[in-house]
Amino acid sequence: MNLQEKCSVLYFHQLCLSESGDGTYGALGWVEKGNQLTRFDVLSNIANLNGASVLDLGCGYGHLKKYLDERYYNITYTGIDFMPEFVKLAQQTYAEDPNALFIRRDFAEGELPLADYVFASGIFCYRSSDENYYKQLIERMYTAAKKGVGFNMLDIDKFPISGFLKAHGIASTKAFCESLSSNVVLKQGYLPEDFTVFMYK
Repeated sequence: MNLQEKCSVLYFHQLCLSESGDGTYGALGWVEKGNQLTRFDVLSNIANLNGASVLDLGCGYGHLKKYLDERYYNITYTGIDFMPEFVKLAQQTYAEDPNALFIRRDFAEGELPLADYVFASGIFCYRSSDENYYKQLIERMYTAAKKGVGFNMLDIDKFPISGFLKAHGIASTKAFCESLSSNVVLKQGYLPEDFTVFMYK
């Protein structure tokens, strides 16, 4: 993803932030809160996450942490996002939580922190002129994961063509993931335009 494309993503979220307000699901670009929670429900079923360390790319306000804390215990959570407003509020919200760390940086650059499970919800929906961007990010997530990776994408067969948003082919995505992992699981049917991929070590 080049600099112009990254600036477009930042601008998009700045608009969402001004329209919906800080701390809201709308600021993150989600149409409905329920859809985000549905995606979280699928991701959280990757394994028994009790006592696990989790890395969340594109963490926003840390809503996934809240979701996981309600279902599992003793999770060590690290969230990365490059929107300063998101990270600032997340840091304030979880300032007293010793098991929460929020980092403002571009997760597409540099090494990722190691974690048992690496998650990404929504980050692959932004268009990049570099098709290798998505593969490289998936590979970096898999390298950082000790036990597994979970991410979701828009289905190119169900999602209308958009100049800003990006949908992906299920078969080609699964095939690439299988070139990295011998244990790949595909999840469909939870939302009309979505699919989720689990990659296990």
